Amino acid sequence: MKKLFFAILALISIVFADVNFNDRSTVDDIGIAGTYPNFKLLDPDAAGVWFLRGKFPAKWDRVKNDEFELHDAIQNAYNTLKSIVKPKYDEFINKNATILLNTRFGKYNFKTNSFPLDMVTKDTYFKFYGKNLIDTLYVYFDNTGDKEKKLLMPPKQAKSFLQQRKDSNGWVDRTVYAKYYFRIKKIKTNIDDINKNSPDYFYTPDVTLIGHIYKVEIIDPNSNKVIATINKK
Repeated sequence: MKKLFFAILALISIVFADVNFNDRSTVDDIGIAGTYPNFKLLDPDAAGVWFLRGKFPAKWDRVKNDEFELHDAIQNAYNTLKSIVKPKYDEFINKNATILLNTRFGKYNFKTNSFPLDMVTKDTYFKFYGKNLIDTLYVYFDNTGDKEKKLLMPPKQAKSFLQQRKDSNGWVDRTVYAKYYFRIKKIKTNIDDINKNSPDYFYTPDVTLIGHIYKVEIIDPNSNKVIATINKK
């Protein structure tokens, strides 16, 4: 479980190139996009209720006590959702994003000429929250590996690097930043959750997003300079 929470607790900043996951309305839009791959599995009435209540709460309040107006509003909401889901999917899929994490390097390995790095794994996830339509967005990476777990550095350079991070009492600050560059590869909204909706029950689904890392930069927090760049396929 330690690794599962590592990135959540160590998250210091998120700067997305094209997508701001910290914006709750954006997370809602991602949730809409995530219904596209399995849209045919949506129950039209349940999806209409979900979209009407989450996207147009004022309209819901106006029509909820009139079953005829409510019936028409649910149908219209479903048709609106159906018309925007593909454009929303195209808006987010394959977009580039970056995430900046606070991590640590370990004791220098003189055999590999590298510092080990405490980096994300396949089990690491990041949580973001929606506004009205989505409960929680979970972001995972599909190609974490050993390549980015080593900070390669010749011994002479590594010695100097360590000395610069040592205080007067000999304590070494081993904190560095890891900036992950990735593409949004997959978005999946829980269709079963949406299908639980009814006029008497409002349920917000979770969403899973899979990112594919293409580059990692290790950054010195003191100078804000890139120490190493790790390219991935």
